[in-house]
Amino acid sequence: MDDNYFTLDRDWSLLSFLLYRQQFDDFSADKCKEHKRYVFNLSAIISNEDSSEIAIERASKSLKSMRNEKKSYLVNIFWKGATSALKRRIEALCERSALVEELATYAVRSTLQRDIQGYLVRENVTRRLESIGKTKRLREENDEVESKCSYTNNTVEIMRRANQVLPGGQVTERKAKY
Repeated sequence: MDDNYFTLDRDWSLLSFLLYRQQFDDFSADKCKEHKRYVFNLSAIISNEDSSEIAIERASKSLKSMRNEKKSYLVNIFWKGATSALKRRIEALCERSALVEELATYAVRSTLQRDIQGYLVRENVTRRLESIGKTKRLREENDEVESKCSYTNNTVEIMRRANQVLPGGQVTERKAKY
C-alpha cells in the first residue's frame, strides 16, 4: 500500500497518484496496473477498520470519480508522456548496455594483446638466455679443451727437458749431476 501518498493533507486523484508513482523505480508505466494499484489502495482504506471516517469518505469519493478521471484529457496526456519517457529510458538503457559490452570487449582484447606481448617478450628473453648459456658452455668447453691441450703440450715439454726426446721418439735419460 502507498501509505505515503494517501495522507489527509493531500488531495487524492488518479492524476496526482500517477505523478506520485512515476517517481519510483517500481512504476510500471502500464496503464492497467497503475490504475488497479490506485483502486486497490482506495479499497484497502475503505475496508480497513482502523481508517478514520474522513479517510473512508475521501477514498469512496475518489473511487467514484476515478471512472471519469481515467478518461480525462490530462490522464491521457500523462500516459502518452509516460510511454514516451519509458521508451526513452529503455533506449538509454540499451545504449548503456551496448557501451558496457563494447568496453568489456575492448578490455578483453587489450588484456589478450598484453598477454600475447608478454608471452613474446618471455620467449625472446628465454631464447637469448639459452643462446648466452650455449655460448658460455661452448667457451667453457673450448677453454677446457685448450687447457687440456696446453697441459699435454706442457707435459711433453717437461718430459723433453727431463729426458732428452730425440726426434725419432727415442728417449735418452739424462744423468743427474750431483
